[in-house]
Amino acid sequence: MTTNFIFFLNSIEGLFIFYMYNLFKTTVSFHHPFEILIQHQDVSDFFKHPVSTGLYESKICPLGKVVSYVLIAWLWLRLCIQDVSKRSLYNSVLFATAAVCSLLMNMNAFVYLLPVYLYEWLLVKRVW
Repeated sequence: MTTNFIFFLNSIEGLFIFYMYNLFKTTVSFHHPFEILIQHQDVSDFFKHPVSTGLYESKICPLGKVVSYVLIAWLWLRLCIQDVSKRSLYNSVLFATAAVCSLLMNMNAFVYLLPVYLYEWLLVKRVW
């Protein structure tokens, strides 16, 4: 792939992550029992997100918004890593961690980034 095309794909992926975690609003919520249990505990508001409110709002907690910036930063930082095996390892660890944590803590966050996870694991691993 050409460098310009990689920059283009990174830009699209970064914009998608930013939009879904920071701007996207909906009335639809996806939840699982563990997630609802966590939300009813005495935890910091940094980890809390709306659960089944029916309101048109963002379903991502402040932690998720911070994670979106980390993922976007990684998209660009990984271009600086010349060693393909290290880049692939770091990329897999970061996105796997994000996927597992979002699945456990906020099903909405997991569902919103399914296209990103699929793209990263199916395309980026093979092409880069």
